[in-house]
Amino acid sequence: MISALRKRFLKYLAASIIVAGMLVSAFACSGGREKIPVENEMNVLLITIDTLRADRLGCYGYEKPVSRMIDALAGRGVQFNDCASQSSVTPVSHASILTGQNPYRHGVRTLKGGEPYKLDRDHFTLATLLKGAGYETAAFISAMPLVAEKFGLDNGFDVYEQSFYEDVEFEQELQNVDSRRKQNPAQRRGDLTNELAIDWLRGREGGPFFLWVHYFDVHETYLVPPMIPGEFMYEIEKPLTDIHSQMYDVELRFVDLMIKNLVDELYRLGVGRDTLIVITSDHGQGIADHDYPYHTMKLYQEQIHVPLIFVGESIPSGLKLDGRVGSIDIAPTILDVLGYPKQGIPAGIEGRSLRPVWKEGARADGAPPPVYSETSYPKEIFGESPVFSVIEGDLKLIAYAESQSENELFDLSADPAELKNIISERPEKARELEKIIARLQDGTVLDVEPATDEDDKETRALLRSLGYLNK
Repeated sequence: MISALRKRFLKYLAASIIVAGMLVSAFACSGGREKIPVENEMNVLLITIDTLRADRLGCYGYEKPVSRMIDALAGRGVQFNDCASQSSVTPVSHASILTGQNPYRHGVRTLKGGEPYKLDRDHFTLATLLKGAGYETAAFISAMPLVAEKFGLDNGFDVYEQSFYEDVEFEQELQNVDSRRKQNPAQRRGDLTNELAIDWLRGREGGPFFLWVHYFDVHETYLVPPMIPGEFMYEIEKPLTDIHSQMYDVELRFVDLMIKNLVDELYRLGVGRDTLIVITSDHGQGIADHDYPYHTMKLYQEQIHVPLIFVGESIPSGLKLDGRVGSIDIAPTILDVLGYPKQGIPAGIEGRSLRPVWKEGARADGAPPPVYSETSYPKEIFGESPVFSVIEGDLKLIAYAESQSENELFDLSADPAELKNIISERPEKARELEKIIARLQDGTVLDVEPATDEDDKETRALLRSLGYLNK
């Protein structure tokens, strides 16, 4: 175990080595400094759909027609059938998507954010790297768990649009949230996020861009989708007693429409063919599995199995790959597709490019590395044990750091729903997987103090308004 001070020193040292090893700073794309060249200068559109479990999409086997646009895009590109997110907590998982690192490396490990669990200002992200290559960078987020001042995920973005959080007076608006609103102090609806992102696209003057659009609608239904005659209509039972069973598909269908509108706009602007589109999620949702309808407390497959789709002119069409991958593979894959110079890619990235995978056939190459996930939410909010998981091959260990008697081992090939804990049958394998978790964490410490009602009352109220602070 190493001290928190030494941990932060090692992070700063690693960042310094990375920057020193690059030809130019990833932040500098102007001011007379040389631009990092990329071989295939495509635009990049990264779409993250908050709280979307993979098995609720038609292209992943869901029987209801709730994701026609996403399904169509998957048919035009490469779909990874077994992608695991690195956390069931929104900011933690998104940090892994943007850095290609596991949480113990990038340091964003809590829902509340702030020091020391906030991305360091000099930490690389996909945005800093592409900005260094001359890309215009913009992010349009839709919920408070991604705001810049708490999590630092704005590193490298020229625009980081979070006006729902900045421009609305908290006390007044929180008391008046209703279904007619497009936003409240904690989130905004996907149609408003789309309007802002499309306005940004229309106002650009040219050159390559990296655009990240985050949709929060599927997460819960405090802001319900609008009725759009002839385009989007739905019926629900009232009152909304179970928002997950009644509204999950409705919200997903609405987000699917927003994605269609956004992609259609790319083609209207003449940049669609030159854009790499990546669709994924930060985590899933329990809904009705394991007697837990949410996501933050657990790491079962319904919490961490997420979609991952790549679409673009240089991407094969209609390819579905079964090898297990992780969200940390997204950033290095994008960089590889663009032909970003290898000497400019930070050594601290833990993910791997998946481009060689789809070039070599219908299964991921050989034995993929173990896939790690974590959630500190139980400790952060309720003073309970943090949860870690690792998947190696078909075996998955869920480890409770402070209550190891609760550890669970599953064979995902024979038991994909994780209904039979086989840890008593294969204790030696469980111990091997525990060692893998310890090796990956490499002595880093998750030192999270349980929150109290006196801690940042405004943040807790906002989180509660999003359905958090529950078990």
